[in-house]
Amino acid sequence: SSGINAEYGQCQSCNPGCDACSRPTANNCSSCHEGLFLYPTDQSCLETCPLNTITKDGVCSSCHPDCMTCTDVGYDKCMTCQESLFFLDNRCYQPASAATSATTLPGAA
Repeated sequence: SSGINAEYGQCQSCNPGCDACSRPTANNCSSCHEGLFLYPTDQSCLETCPLNTITKDGVCSSCHPDCMTCTDVGYDKCMTCQESLFFLDNRCYQPASAATSATTLPGAA
């Protein structure tokens, strides 16, 4: 069964998947049925969270923007990176240009 939205003194059914909603439409869920995850970006209930999010307390929480997948929110919680970035120690980095990657070692001349 779907949740109930009390608007203007009348009960209306929420979209299937929602336990509670602000309006009876697909993208106005405020909580989801067990086994579904709330995606706050568009207030929908999903079976799986999209890329660049992690399931946390029944909600799809955003990874750091550089991460494609992550273990938690934060810049140092990446598992994989967005295209064109490279992964090192759970972080995603921009590739260094030749000018910024050249270093001078002490004692080297």
